Amino acid sequence: MASLPGIASADVIHVQGLEDAESLLTKFSGPLVVTHWGRVRRWRPRDPGPDDGQSLLHRIQRIRESVKLVAIGAAQGEELAAAGMPPADVIPPGIDLQHFTPGDRAEARR
Repeated sequence: MASLPGIASADVIHVQGLEDAESLLTKFSGPLVVTHWGRVRRWRPRDPGPDDGQSLLHRIQRIRESVKLVAIGAAQGEELAAAGMPPADVIPPGIDLQHFTPGDRAEARR
């Protein structure tokens, strides 16, 4: 991660993604808000060995204790909760699917 000037004097920091949040935990002691909208798969144990499983559980615990996690959409919130990191809040995606619905592709291309 690149150098972040002024990080020590920040009141709160917002990042997108769990990996960025994890790397900041050693550099910043203030409030850290993470908006997560990516894949959660790598944060779920996949038949790990004993050491891998404990390491992942430790990382998840650290995120859970140190970060306010916000999910983009209910499906993302469910994924995070299933990985052991229930979000503090879930916000809807930026597109109103009741108003904007997929149309006929062939018609759109004509």
